[in-house]
Amino acid sequence: MNPFQNTADLVAVIEKVLPALAAKALALEPERTGGYLSIRSVEKGGLITSQIVAGNPAAEKQSRWKGLSQEKAERLGAYPAHSFSSQSRDIDSGKYGGAVRADCDLIFSFSGFSEALDEAFVLAVLQQAGFMNAAGSQALLAKSGLDQDVAGRHLADLLR
Repeated sequence: MNPFQNTADLVAVIEKVLPALAAKALALEPERTGGYLSIRSVEKGGLITSQIVAGNPAAEKQSRWKGLSQEKAERLGAYPAHSFSSQSRDIDSGKYGGAVRADCDLIFSFSGFSEALDEAFVLAVLQQAGFMNAAGSQALLAKSGLDQDVAGRHLADLLR
């Protein structure tokens, strides 16, 4: 369930939790510089309602990370039975994991880290923003199409 009345409230909460989580993620993958979090509305015809920068993505990667973040969210929206974009990933076609369907009318997607860290980062944002608790994150993670041990370790590291 979406605990926020409007997109501005949602973005404000996410922008409060994002810097600390981004710093932890960047420490896990120091070769990375950041990426983009997309929020997609399921009920409003699949519109990307917001895109928020995390960290300081390299200029030459910005367009790629923005596009991948949007693609992951859109693809997950096309698979209503899926909880993660990694469940429909196709590396050969450039379709990666990193989007999560929250238990509401929104899909959250991140691109800029490794796939497992992208998914763990989204789960950590959802947990910190009040969309789910630790048990909900772990239950959802069990549905991921990626290595659950790696994503689980990343999630634990982000939430320390």
